Amino acid sequence: MELVRKSPNLQTIGQYETNLSGKYTAEVVDLYVNALLEYMKPNVGRSHYKTVCRYLRRIIKLGAREKANEVMSFFRTEYRNRKALMEELNNV
Repeated sequence: MELVRKSPNLQTIGQYETNLSGKYTAEVVDLYVNALLEYMKPNVGRSHYKTVCRYLRRIIKLGAREKANEVMSFFRTEYRNRKALMEELNNV
Protein backbone atom coordinates (compact mmCIF):
# COMPACT_ATOMS: atom_id res chain seq x y z
CA MET A 1 0.00 0.00 0.00
CA GLU A 2 2.89 2.36 0.72
CA LEU A 3 4.20 1.94 -2.82
CA VAL A 4 0.83 2.93 -4.27
CA ARG A 5 0.55 5.91 -1.90
CA LYS A 6 3.95 7.17 -3.05
CA SER A 7 2.95 7.06 -6.70
CA PRO A 8 -0.85 7.40 -6.81
CA ASN A 9 -1.45 7.46 -10.57
CA LEU A 10 -4.12 5.46 -12.34
CA GLN A 11 -1.74 2.86 -13.77
CA THR A 12 -0.06 2.11 -10.44
CA ILE A 13 -3.35 1.87 -8.57
CA GLY A 14 -4.80 -0.40 -11.27
CA GLN A 15 -1.73 -2.63 -11.21
CA TYR A 16 -2.00 -3.30 -7.48
CA GLU A 17 -5.78 -3.07 -7.12
CA THR A 18 -6.38 -6.83 -6.99
CA ASN A 19 -3.82 -7.25 -4.22
CA LEU A 20 -5.10 -4.36 -2.14
CA SER A 21 -8.85 -4.32 -2.74
CA GLY A 22 -9.67 -6.96 -0.14
CA LYS A 23 -8.03 -5.28 2.82
CA TYR A 24 -7.86 -1.64 1.72
CA THR A 25 -10.95 -1.19 -0.44
CA ALA A 26 -11.90 2.26 0.88
CA GLU A 27 -8.35 3.54 0.53
CA VAL A 28 -8.06 2.20 -3.02
CA VAL A 29 -11.33 3.94 -3.94
CA ASP A 30 -10.08 7.22 -2.45
CA LEU A 31 -6.81 6.90 -4.36
CA TYR A 32 -8.75 6.27 -7.57
CA VAL A 33 -10.98 9.31 -6.99
CA ASN A 34 -8.05 11.63 -6.35
CA ALA A 35 -6.12 10.25 -9.32
CA LEU A 36 -9.14 10.70 -11.62
CA LEU A 37 -9.64 14.29 -10.53
CA GLU A 38 -5.97 15.04 -11.24
CA TYR A 39 -6.02 13.11 -14.52
CA MET A 40 -8.93 15.11 -15.93
CA LYS A 41 -7.34 18.55 -15.40
CA PRO A 42 -4.78 18.46 -18.24
CA ASN A 43 -6.25 15.72 -20.44
CA VAL A 44 -8.77 16.41 -23.17
CA GLY A 45 -10.04 14.00 -25.81
CA ARG A 46 -12.31 11.01 -26.14
CA SER A 47 -9.54 8.48 -25.48
CA HIS A 48 -8.86 10.12 -22.11
CA TYR A 49 -12.55 10.23 -21.32
CA LYS A 50 -12.85 6.50 -22.07
CA THR A 51 -9.95 5.87 -19.69
CA VAL A 52 -11.69 7.88 -16.97
CA CYS A 53 -14.92 5.94 -17.49
CA ARG A 54 -13.06 2.61 -17.36
CA TYR A 55 -11.68 3.54 -13.94
CA LEU A 56 -15.09 4.77 -12.80
CA ARG A 57 -16.44 1.31 -13.61
CA ARG A 58 -13.65 -0.19 -11.50
CA ILE A 59 -14.68 2.03 -8.59
CA ILE A 60 -18.24 0.77 -8.98
CA LYS A 61 -17.00 -2.85 -9.00
CA LEU A 62 -15.19 -2.17 -5.73
CA GLY A 63 -18.61 -1.38 -4.24
CA ALA A 64 -18.37 2.40 -4.16
CA ARG A 65 -21.13 3.38 -6.55
CA GLU A 66 -21.91 6.51 -4.51
CA LYS A 67 -18.33 7.75 -4.85
CA ALA A 68 -18.41 7.08 -8.58
CA ASN A 69 -21.69 8.98 -8.87
CA GLU A 70 -20.18 11.92 -6.96
CA VAL A 71 -17.19 12.01 -9.32
CA MET A 72 -19.44 11.79 -12.38
CA SER A 73 -21.62 14.59 -11.02
CA PHE A 74 -18.53 16.72 -10.44
CA PHE A 75 -17.31 16.06 -13.98
CA ARG A 76 -20.75 16.91 -15.39
CA THR A 77 -20.72 20.32 -13.71
CA GLU A 78 -17.02 21.14 -13.95
CA TYR A 79 -16.53 20.01 -17.56
CA ARG A 80 -20.06 20.52 -18.92
CA ASN A 81 -18.71 21.93 -22.22
CA ARG A 82 -16.90 18.70 -23.09
CA LYS A 83 -19.59 16.92 -25.11
CA ALA A 84 -17.52 13.78 -25.68
CA LEU A 85 -17.04 13.44 -21.92
CA MET A 86 -20.78 13.75 -21.34
CA GLU A 87 -21.41 11.02 -23.92
CA GLU A 88 -18.87 8.70 -22.30
CA LEU A 89 -20.24 9.34 -18.81
CA ASN A 90 -23.69 8.34 -20.06
CA ASN A 91 -22.23 4.90 -20.87
CA VAL A 92 -21.07 4.28 -17.31
